[in-house]
Amino acid sequence: MPTTSEWIDRLKSSTSDETLRIFSIIPRDERTEEVCLTAVQQNADALGDIDPDKQTETVCLAGVKQDGLVLRFIDPEKQTEAIYLAAVEQVGIALRFIDPEKLTEAVCLAAVKQNARVLRYIKPEKQTEAVWMATAKKNVEVLKDIDPTQQTEAMHLTFVKQNGRALKFIPPKNQTEAVRLAAVKQNGLVLKLIDPEQRTGKICLAAVRENANAMDYVPNEHRESVWIDRLERSNSREALEIFLEISPNEITEKVCLSVVKQNSNALRYFPDHHREAIIESLSPAYLLAADYACIRYFPNREKYEDEIDAFLSKIEYVVVRKNRPDDEIRDIQTVYAKKHPGITVCMSIEDEKDKQDKKELDNLLTTLQNNRNPIHLALTGHAYPTATELAGMTVTDIVNACEKHPNITHIHLLSCRTAQALPPQQEKEMSQSLAAKIRKKEQKKYGFQTMLHAPMNDAEFEKKCADFCEKNKLDGVYVVSKEGNDTYRLIAMKISNDGKMVEKISDIPENRREAVTTVLKMKKPLVFQKDIMTYRDQQSPMQPNEVTAVRALAYEYDRFDPRHPKYKTDKETYPFLAKIPAAITDLQESLLKKLADKIEDNLDIKHEITIEGFTHSLHVDTQTQQLLASRTYLYPSEGYTSALFRQGKSIINRKKLNQERREDINATKKENSELDGSSKARTLLVKTRRKG
Repeated sequence: MPTTSEWIDRLKSSTSDETLRIFSIIPRDERTEEVCLTAVQQNADALGDIDPDKQTETVCLAGVKQDGLVLRFIDPEKQTEAIYLAAVEQVGIALRFIDPEKLTEAVCLAAVKQNARVLRYIKPEKQTEAVWMATAKKNVEVLKDIDPTQQTEAMHLTFVKQNGRALKFIPPKNQTEAVRLAAVKQNGLVLKLIDPEQRTGKICLAAVRENANAMDYVPNEHRESVWIDRLERSNSREALEIFLEISPNEITEKVCLSVVKQNSNALRYFPDHHREAIIESLSPAYLLAADYACIRYFPNREKYEDEIDAFLSKIEYVVVRKNRPDDEIRDIQTVYAKKHPGITVCMSIEDEKDKQDKKELDNLLTTLQNNRNPIHLALTGHAYPTATELAGMTVTDIVNACEKHPNITHIHLLSCRTAQALPPQQEKEMSQSLAAKIRKKEQKKYGFQTMLHAPMNDAEFEKKCADFCEKNKLDGVYVVSKEGNDTYRLIAMKISNDGKMVEKISDIPENRREAVTTVLKMKKPLVFQKDIMTYRDQQSPMQPNEVTAVRALAYEYDRFDPRHPKYKTDKETYPFLAKIPAAITDLQESLLKKLADKIEDNLDIKHEITIEGFTHSLHVDTQTQQLLASRTYLYPSEGYTSALFRQGKSIINRKKLNQERREDINATKKENSELDGSSKARTLLVKTRRKG
């Protein structure tokens, strides 16, 4: 008789069919766990010939991992959840051999992930939302195999939220409004699967928002409202594209009103009777402020002459851009115009060769000249230091406009790196002053403590802080006091020049609370208890970056954000926020230099003209409504993909911006540092000389 080792060797060298024959002749008392394991590894059906007392979990797992259906051979007393999971992961239908009462959510999930159709074998009370979701991800068609009486709205919602096409397998009589709405939100094109009478306005809106092509299935009674919704949710460029998709018989006054609010030039595509209605509804001023070029599409300009003259009499700023689908430029124009509401008019030029647009601009400037208002001409577009044109206007065009229209007293170049210069004298002085100020601040030494419910305006607490500072030779101490659940106060106790302790208390805003416990960047978060906890003292005073981080806790907005209370004074302190005058002799190769030189050379321009330009790449922050200059690219890698002004959103990478500003500050504060290279000012301002 072969030994156990020999039986194992014979099993290992056998084919699948031979395994069953060999295993059947092995005496049952010689069937060790190793022998049984070898047999089922060769042929899982061998499990059917193993006595229950020899069916260990190891042997059973080996069997079901090869063929989940052999679960039927395992003694119910030996079956475990691990065995169930292994079986259904191998073949989902193995679930049929599991006692329904022993089905767990994990087993059901594993089964439907392997074969979605086994959902029909799971009792309704065992079907959780997670199980439905996993089934829907695998195959939505299983819905048609489930008894309709067992289907619920919750089940339908789970399926259509995963795949809107699941609606196809839900009988119309079982489709609720909520289910249909969820389906089109997931896949707008399933609108065509909904009975036309059930295509409500709400459902049609949701479908088209998800997929514009669903417009093909919107009933006539809802088409106007859906077109208007699309137009109102679009940017200027998209609005015109959408409007041109609309068939003539669907163009109503309401539709025209929606598109012209987004793009004044859409007026050119309206029938005359709609043009007049829209002009009278919105007013000439509204349309012309958005884009003066649309005046050519006024059907009866004389009719509105008084209104146009009244509007133009107030204008001081004229913003010019190319009439191209560029969302970033439109947002730059809008942010700039919003800084001067009521006195700004925008104008688009098709391109630098467009004589009609330039003639319209010339007519506008001539009209404004009669008003005797000084005019700021702002040109926005994409440029670079070697550029010779901006906003469809060449340097020669701009100079000719200044010669012909002496009321142009300011020119704003709203583009990247239009101004390059050596650091002007004012910038040098500002940087030196800033460096001295920073060095003086960094000589100060501060402690840091935490406490629960620190007393405010309390003489005893003030004395404790004064004694702590005196003992540790500190200039002050910052105390973060926890007042309640997630509410904190920052107490700054500083020794003034006359030796007195000065207390400043600030409530820490909600958006800063998460930063409180990690403000010192230690391995463990800060602890708050009844007695004072000291984290920074004479032995380890706060580092400059820690002082900056702690001070920031008192403010809702980041430093250098225009909403920060210190922003106005910061603009006079930090060059990267400042508008700094420069001499023409300071200028380096740039659009501003070309323009300034040409104006200087033109003896027919007698008046002084101020020209401003950005030294670095221009970015628009539509959330703070601010134009930013930065060496660093602050937009996402995909670029500026859609207009954001109306949404009040921002895609500025503030982390990169703050890092650049810290680098500039660190470079400035170095003792005896010299300003070399080009100016780091946000904006440079140059004035051309008067002549004659």
